[in-house]
Amino acid sequence: MGQRGFCSAKTNDTCDNQMPHSLQQDQLQKFHEGLQAHPIFEGRFDSVPLDRIAAMANKIYEILYYKATKNKIMRFEKVLILHTIMNITEGEIDAMFALFFKECRVVEDEFWDNYEDYLTELKDVMMDVRTTRKKI
Repeated sequence: MGQRGFCSAKTNDTCDNQMPHSLQQDQLQKFHEGLQAHPIFEGRFDSVPLDRIAAMANKIYEILYYKATKNKIMRFEKVLILHTIMNITEGEIDAMFALFFKECRVVEDEFWDNYEDYLTELKDVMMDVRTTRKKI
């Protein structure tokens, strides 16, 4: 069963950040295959099409690039809400980000080596929203 809600989520497509690099098709394919093969996801991505995985990976990359160039995390409330609804675990976030960092590296991106720290910050934001929401 695919997670159509997350992968087709509408996010703010208007961003004043111009992405100087893009993720390549072979990277996205390996990322997709990694998500499908990783046991922590228990088949969560088995029926999710590559184009939705590509959109998700590109959004992650855009958020990281925005952080590197603007020194703040880009707003992504709709994605946060969907993560909360889908009950994404910290382990799943860690696994996804590890796969992203491994499979989607952009060698030409001068900021890439900072992204691992930004992924940690991004995960903290995602987990904090879940904790805050549960308290309500």
